[in-house]
Amino acid sequence: MRHTIHPRSASGVTKGNPFHEGCLKAAKAVGLNFSINCVYNQHGEVVRIIGGSLEAAFAAAVQACYETLGVQFDEKVDITITSTYPHTHGVQICKGLDAPGRVTKESGAILMFAPMVKPISTEFVNSFDQLRERSLNDPAGYVKKTMGQGEPFLPDKPLEFNMAMSNVILRPKIRTILVSEMTSEKEARTMGFDYASSVEEGVRLLGGEYPSARVAIFPSGGLIIPMI
Repeated sequence: MRHTIHPRSASGVTKGNPFHEGCLKAAKAVGLNFSINCVYNQHGEVVRIIGGSLEAAFAAAVQACYETLGVQFDEKVDITITSTYPHTHGVQICKGLDAPGRVTKESGAILMFAPMVKPISTEFVNSFDQLRERSLNDPAGYVKKTMGQGEPFLPDKPLEFNMAMSNVILRPKIRTILVSEMTSEKEARTMGFDYASSVEEGVRLLGGEYPSARVAIFPSGGLIIPMI
């Protein structure tokens, strides 16, 4: 838990990432000495398979991943229009916040389309209100303190809920408009998002507020690796 909130515990970061280093330590402890690494493209298709020793093969796969999915950003943008793909099942869409959150200015906005095949559970949505109540309306402070101690902030909920909610609560305070056929406006707002019924409506909303915006578009936001 405490490693997941470290600033270098992020997708695409392997140097000085305590979460990744912990995974390596665990793998060595159980005797893993050969790994098979699959590298995907933005369509979720396997384009390379690299096998070998744990660290060397993984490092080669990471480099191939940068070449396939890495996008260089010299500065942050005003608006990011993104899909959560391939994260399409319930709470997994929260992973789609990572890439756009890293490349969008805090004064900007994210338009996030979630092509879901499984809806977010009512229990998960209601957990946000429970967290606000438990934290005395300071969710971010409460989550940082609790996870920093290596503990879940909602111990009575699935660990998956804690991790997905932390992606929402601890992300940069960027206005985010959610578009999802399986999520209502009330549910979106309970989770801290604005809401639009379609990508077109979201673009219209942002077009009036950011008439000269610099825009990034991630068709597969859950796969892209921003390099800043």
